[in-house]
Amino acid sequence: VTGKTRASNSIYPLIENNKIQIIPRLAIMYNINDQSVIKLLYAKSKKRASFLANENALTSSSQALTFADMTSYELNYITSQLKNTYLNLSLYYNVLENLVIRDIAQDENGNIFRQARNTGNVNTLGAESTLKVNFTSNISGDISYTYQFTQENSYGDSVEAAAVPNSLIYLKLIYKTKKKNSLS
Repeated sequence: VTGKTRASNSIYPLIENNKIQIIPRLAIMYNINDQSVIKLLYAKSKKRASFLANENALTSSSQALTFADMTSYELNYITSQLKNTYLNLSLYYNVLENLVIRDIAQDENGNIFRQARNTGNVNTLGAESTLKVNFTSNISGDISYTYQFTQENSYGDSVEAAAVPNSLIYLKLIYKTKKKNSLS
């Protein structure tokens, strides 16, 4: 690869700036007993800026956007103490760096233009619990609750991120057909 950055969101190792980067992912699992498992997860990932986000680099002398870096840590507990019932508890911490921030700017001639920069930084600390019940061989349901606290550090100050909910509840009912298709 000469002079260009090429990568795929699904192929690793990643090639960036003519250097191969290895992106680590690690999971350690421990079976407490036949019904319970603890998992410790660590992962790093990179996300390429979209073509539209790089629009200003294509139409001006702005520098092309770089990959966003993401690091995740998670402690997960899964148990099935009752027949056809599963409980999943997770604690997680995510660090996102070099996210694309889009804003409006003005040049020295007073012209207003859109720009995108890799200055976004976000940290999320959260907990999630999910209860799954298999009512019959064809019908199951999930209820999940997530509480998370997200801090944005993009402009130097650490503030609670806007438009990011602290609490989320998911309800899902799943019907599986005899051909192993599902409707939820």
